[in-house]
Amino acid sequence: MAYCPKCGVSVEKDQVPCPLCFTYIPKIVSDEELLDTNGFPTYYSLYENLVNFFIRVVYRVLCVLMILGFLIPTLIDIILNKSLTWSLYSNLSILISWSFLYVAFGYVKGKRDKIIVILITICLGLLGFDLINGYAGWSVETAYPLLVITLLLLRINIVIFKRNRSWFRQSGYIIFSILILLIGIEFIVGRYSNTENIVFHSVDELLPSTLLGSILLLISYRMPKKWAEKLKRKFHI
Repeated sequence: MAYCPKCGVSVEKDQVPCPLCFTYIPKIVSDEELLDTNGFPTYYSLYENLVNFFIRVVYRVLCVLMILGFLIPTLIDIILNKSLTWSLYSNLSILISWSFLYVAFGYVKGKRDKIIVILITICLGLLGFDLINGYAGWSVETAYPLLVITLLLLRINIVIFKRNRSWFRQSGYIIFSILILLIGIEFIVGRYSNTENIVFHSVDELLPSTLLGSILLLISYRMPKKWAEKLKRKFHI
């Protein structure tokens, strides 16, 4: 609805002149026409479109190759063995790879969603490989605990690095995290294989890394600020 600029009476879109005072009324356009006329131009990038097109083509080619890699071993296995045997391993590997590719090529939006999809894929893949043998023991008793320990240590190191971006401190925590992970691997694998001595094989293997990590942490916490600034300027850290 529009209004006459002289008398203010409401007029229709195509009423020229005003039906009350006979004043000339400019052409009235709709909001859509005004937006098309005076709006911003549509964003277009030839480079981005070409990159997106290339990514889609590569992804589709890889999908076709994975489908062939899924079907051909399955047919060969059925023809030779009259059942699915070794092809189950290759088929499961292809499904896991396809899930990773799906995330890597940006079809899953959001950092958290990507992490969730990857973790679910890893857990199901480990369980699937174990179930092929008829018993889900290795994945539940060994693989999942090691995965949890690794993710916890990784998360702790990320939090520490975000709070204080000191390379000495981060290096020390990484060294101790690796030592904890090695001890966890030794303990979990030892329990799974029913090893009597569930300890690290040699204390000598722990001492150098422990000393190095302790020295780095001591430097990061006790080094005078004057020395720390000199090291930062010297080594660009």
